[in-house]
Amino acid sequence: MHGINRKPLVCSASTHRALPSCPQGLPFAVRAADAEHVFEQWSRQSTPMWAAPAISAMYSYYIPFWAFEADIRTVVDGRSYSKTADGASMMVYGGHTFRRRMTEVLKCDTLYAAPFSSALMEGVGNRVDVDEWSLFESTALGVVREQLLQEEAELHYGQHPGQEISVSYSSLESRRIMMPAHIIE
Repeated sequence: MHGINRKPLVCSASTHRALPSCPQGLPFAVRAADAEHVFEQWSRQSTPMWAAPAISAMYSYYIPFWAFEADIRTVVDGRSYSKTADGASMMVYGGHTFRRRMTEVLKCDTLYAAPFSSALMEGVGNRVDVDEWSLFESTALGVVREQLLQEEAELHYGQHPGQEISVSYSSLESRRIMMPAHIIE
């Protein structure tokens, strides 16, 4: 991206609505015992010349994420482009126990999210810990906003070099989602 002459990027925001106030959670798709077998199979396929590493411990967690959705409007030299931004690129890890980069693999479709309750932890076959929320919504929104601006800028600067680009979002919605994970050591 160095060496490209860029005009200013302008960003604005409007309404924000938090949905719902209590967190939602996704059910575990794989029991703990099955997760060991999945890991061993994946390891054999990914590194066929080496034996699968021995599993010394496995932990099951619910890991917090902020999930955002917004209507995006980008104006480039008077032409308007609109889209809805949601999904993995609009999610941010909301805890502090794990490195954010490590949690990227957990981002998935939240279609089957339900109110978070102890019922989601039944039948997992392992003790399930819950990572604490430690990231304010406004901080998570700042991270998502930066990612969103970067993606929009890269898309439109490449297609319209040297043009002024204005990005705005409206109808911003946020919710708290607990993502299930088995962590193997």
